[in-house]
Amino acid sequence: TDDNIEYQLGVLLYEGKGCEKDIENAKFFLKLAADKKNERALYKLGMIYINENNIDEIKKGMEILKELADSSNSIDCAVCAWEIICQWGRWVFDLSEGINYLEKAAEQGNQYAEYTLGKLYIDPEKECYDIKKGVFYLERSDSHTAFLLLLKHFCLVLHR
Repeated sequence: TDDNIEYQLGVLLYEGKGCEKDIENAKFFLKLAADKKNERALYKLGMIYINENNIDEIKKGMEILKELADSSNSIDCAVCAWEIICQWGRWVFDLSEGINYLEKAAEQGNQYAEYTLGKLYIDPEKECYDIKKGVFYLERSDSHTAFLLLLKHFCLVLHR
């Protein structure tokens, strides 16, 4: 379809594969595909905007990714929205909004989201502290690191 061709052309121009790298034209073609609701184009365009060091472009990228995470089942977008909202705190920091996106990704089985939620919930310094939720998500993440984190947490609790 046309939007897939526009998406592919935008990616090729952005990455400079088979042609000279051309960010402005890449954004042009990605925007054409994004206007047709092509999720891959929306995601790529959002990430391009975020990676620019222009606060207006970063905000535009955040909005694209948040909209996409809200309107689709895209695990990538949900995790990405978390990263933007809570990890890249130099622009915005809203822990509860970030947690909502992580939970959306965790519901779809994303182990990174499960692990990150577990880590957040077992941290007594965080306003979201909830040991039951923390254990639940860490167990679901099926990660060796999650097991070590739980063990460390319970050793600290026993030591007090």
